[in-house]
Amino acid sequence: MMRAVKNFSLVLVGAVIGTAAATAVVPYVKSQLGMADMVGMADSSGSDSQEPLYWVAPMDPNYRRDKPGLSPMGMELVPFYGEEKKQSLKNLCTG
Repeated sequence: MMRAVKNFSLVLVGAVIGTAAATAVVPYVKSQLGMADMVGMADSSGSDSQEPLYWVAPMDPNYRRDKPGLSPMGMELVPFYGEEKKQSLKNLCTG
């Protein structure tokens, strides 16, 4: 019985420490991954009805089309809005 209480106490302490660590680390990780920029991009694209300049294949930036569709590899084309948003996505990918 004493051993079960001791094990439960250790698990409980570990859970509390893990939760505290996650709460402290998550904002830092989000800032490093640029997730705050993604939220801003989503908000600005909803209120700003800017049309894409063109559509590009995700695996081949040289494959461009003027409307949505599929790339030669069968993947959906991604809208390209301009240099500013492209740079934000590039920063997200490179970390």
